[in-house]
Amino acid sequence: MKRALLGLVPVLVLAGALAACVGDDSGGGGSSGGVAPEAEAGRELAQDRGCPSCHSSNGDRGTGPTWKGLYGSEVELSDGTTVTVDDAYIRESILDPGAKIVDGYGNVMPKFDFTDEEIAQITAYIQSLA
Repeated sequence: MKRALLGLVPVLVLAGALAACVGDDSGGGGSSGGVAPEAEAGRELAQDRGCPSCHSSNGDRGTGPTWKGLYGSEVELSDGTTVTVDDAYIRESILDPGAKIVDGYGNVMPKFDFTDEEIAQITAYIQSLA
């Protein structure tokens, strides 16, 4: 009996490790199950810097455009032109928020001092919401 229980230990440890990797997909602010580590880091960084106070991840309108479905979409800008939301657009929007304003939104986003790695993480998170 003792041997049988000892044989279960590696299985239980593996099951626990897998459960930790999958995370909580309840939407309550925990880990987003199945999301790449870079995107999860971007989610945490965005949360820490207060991005969700203006940008929703569920499609709700906020002070800024929602991030849900944003990556890869074409958005109309306040000057009447359109742009496809890609890595370059997100980078520019973070570093120079007033460069291209989405139509219907004001120029209220502050400038952030993110590293290239942090910008890549936030971009990966926004892309994961597409």
